[in-house]
Amino acid sequence: MQFAACSKEDLQFLQSRTIGNQPGRPTFDRKDLRDVSIITAFNAQKDKINELGSVKFAIDHGQDLIAFYSEDSIATNAGETERKLKEVRGKRTVTVKSKLPEHRQQQLWDAHPCFAGQHVPGKLNLCLDLPVMIRNNDATELCITKGQEGRVVGWQEAVGSRNQTILDTLFVELVAPPKTIQIKGLPPNVVALPRTAKKIWCTLPDDRSIQITREQVLVLPNFAMTDYSSQGKTRPINVVDLNNCKDHFSYYTALSRSATSEGTVILQGMDPYKITKGIHGSLRQEFRELELLNEITELRYEQQLPHYVNGVNRRELMHTYRTWRGAEFSMDGLHPALASKQGEDDRFLHAAPMGQWRMLEKERPSKKEIGNELLGFETVIVTKTVKRKNTLAVKSKAPKRRKVAVPAPIGLKWDCVDYSCAYDALFTGLYHIWQGHGPLWSERLGSVTGYTAQLAKGWESFTEGTRALETVRDQVRASLAHDNPAGFPAGPVFTYLYMLTDAVFGTSVWGRDTIKCVACNLIASERAGYPCTRTVYKHAGLSSRYKQDYMLSHWLNDLKISRAIGRCRICKSGLARIEVPDVAPPVLYFAVDDPMIKFDPALNISVGGMAVRYALRSVIYVGNHHFTSRIIKENGDVWYHDGIETKSTSIAEGNIHSLDPTFLNTCVRHGDIQDACGVLYAIVDL
Repeated sequence: MQFAACSKEDLQFLQSRTIGNQPGRPTFDRKDLRDVSIITAFNAQKDKINELGSVKFAIDHGQDLIAFYSEDSIATNAGETERKLKEVRGKRTVTVKSKLPEHRQQQLWDAHPCFAGQHVPGKLNLCLDLPVMIRNNDATELCITKGQEGRVVGWQEAVGSRNQTILDTLFVELVAPPKTIQIKGLPPNVVALPRTAKKIWCTLPDDRSIQITREQVLVLPNFAMTDYSSQGKTRPINVVDLNNCKDHFSYYTALSRSATSEGTVILQGMDPYKITKGIHGSLRQEFRELELLNEITELRYEQQLPHYVNGVNRRELMHTYRTWRGAEFSMDGLHPALASKQGEDDRFLHAAPMGQWRMLEKERPSKKEIGNELLGFETVIVTKTVKRKNTLAVKSKAPKRRKVAVPAPIGLKWDCVDYSCAYDALFTGLYHIWQGHGPLWSERLGSVTGYTAQLAKGWESFTEGTRALETVRDQVRASLAHDNPAGFPAGPVFTYLYMLTDAVFGTSVWGRDTIKCVACNLIASERAGYPCTRTVYKHAGLSSRYKQDYMLSHWLNDLKISRAIGRCRICKSGLARIEVPDVAPPVLYFAVDDPMIKFDPALNISVGGMAVRYALRSVIYVGNHHFTSRIIKENGDVWYHDGIETKSTSIAEGNIHSLDPTFLNTCVRHGDIQDACGVLYAIVDL
């Protein structure tokens, strides 16, 4: 399973551990399955299971759940208010807590923890003996660590600013801690968890984000956990839900928590393709290299290696070892799924070029800047506010600022011979989606079209230092020109962005387009639908909100169910067109043909009854026959890139959560205005 190479026998064994009525399979009436935490894929699933599990636990044990609410506020810097401030002692920054509106506070309390930063819950429903999981590393010496399981044995409560019940201290008995804990005045393995303040971002029902300071005890009910949170645990009874696991790594993580096969229980079906399809070349090579390094370590321990088998890095060490063993060498006991294909290991047959070591003088760039350059970064300067002085006043001078070096995202340089701005704008955004998650996003992009698969493979070579970013662009451009010479010509000519996105993202569909009766639900027709590329336009049949500024999420909601032409042949009622996805596309691209639209930082798309989150990652602009783009990083930082002006680097412009919603609609550079013509969203792993 680790290599996505399961056999038919492996699949039959997994099927035998799936809940069912057939002889030999586990069933729901087993007492040892009661109150066991379920490993699942998404935080949204985990939160819902925890909610239902808490209710069932309270009923089974004859108790009532008590709701403990958080204490939320908006913390603003005191220097930003219009009041005079008193002198304070020490160097502490004065803050003023702003109270949230009542309706907004209720929304934050009702939201599941997955919509709050660091999963700090707005409301904890607790009772005695309820299983919980600690969510913060408070005291490692007391085994109060993130992921530690326990059960509630008591609490001290208080009254919050809105007369709500809040936790002051929660007493938890640790379950199977690494060592016995004894705190004076408490029973063995019982620890006290105080209410803690955290500054977090929360997502509102309309997909907007708000930053608050939340005070809450950092625990969650423990009726479910994600595969990520389960890492490092050994579970005698391991109940797993594999239905939404995204790849074989997720399957492996969840199932490898089992201590025994008898204790492994799979709740519902799984996708055999994910654990039988094999792994791509770069990951296969990584596993081979690890096996080879294990062999070298073992032989060195047994003193069976000659002295010249060594190296200052992995590649040099493997080269000397392969030279010693000969070109025909192959490792014994290597799993067939890791067998190398022709040419995959050729780089170890040649010594790696090594530069000469030299001392850097003071006049030269700093080591950090040199490191950034080697990694493909440019260094830009941003400012960071230092702490204010002891006495603060409204008319006080602005605080001093110190300069901090931040690596700027890299981009594609414009080709002045074969105009490339359309490719630069689109491919730079896609690259920064792929960057940092190479194996996962190589697989995702590989499922879209051959062009996106070619991009991902080229970026892997760029990361290894064997290919330039512009070379990858030009090779994909050559493939596009080969398939459509008229649509993607060479030379100093303008490339149409819509043709490029249609080709790169393809015509594949990810769901169904159904026309059904609004009264009797008769399905008049159904066909494949839901492409990952769309054009945002004004639609006469949609709501009147399009007479003013509106959000992309509003347009999507109206598009989901719209009026269809015709009448039902049975009851003569009106027809509705419903378009829903069956599978979540890795990316969503929207061509923009309406200046009144505003772009949500994130979108929630319902797929199979579950909310799948997409984050805004790139905006493309056009003006004066030239394309540029903005990159939005995972932390919300916005960077401007122009293959002519910024070349291979980018310019910092702020954070999407603090910028005006209209900021992304236009781009003004040197007096020239460019309008947004396309936005790119990428799926977020919760």
